Amino acid sequence: TYYLDIIPGGIGTTELADANVTIPKLSATGVPDATTFHRGDDTWAAPELIDYDEIEADESLADGDFVNVFDDGGTPKVRLAQANSCDTCAKGHVRAAWTAGQMARVYRPGTVNPSLSGLTPGLFYYLDAATAGAVTDIPDMIDGYIIQNVGWSISSTKLVTNYQEPETVGYTP
Repeated sequence: TYYLDIIPGGIGTTELADANVTIPKLSATGVPDATTFHRGDDTWAAPELIDYDEIEADESLADGDFVNVFDDGGTPKVRLAQANSCDTCAKGHVRAAWTAGQMARVYRPGTVNPSLSGLTPGLFYYLDAATAGAVTDIPDMIDGYIIQNVGWSISSTKLVTNYQEPETVGYTP
């Protein structure tokens, strides 16, 4: 049997009933278990960090693609990111295939893109100008294109994302 003391200004019965409040399971010594939580709907589940936003796909996207978020007449949408224009710089990545019109899960900076291949661990990667949605370890140095560091690889298939503000090649203020 589990007991929870309700304190003023704390978790109330309404919050407990909506299944969104999680309480960590305690070990026999009273230490919280970081892998299993008791939810308000009386189920146990692993914690889920929401590290993505759901945004409408403007075109087909493949698992692992880097994407650009843009405003389409007041509606946020995502399209493939590409280093041939500042208008299509990377703002996130997807971890599944999506078709135009679907609500794509766009993962935020600081997350890992686990859906790549051919990476060299430890190298920095940049948004590619030749292939939309892809990355390269050698940025394209073409006037008018952008150089945008999107993160660094931790394995041949995983890249820790850290989207830098793009710099335009050949631009001098």
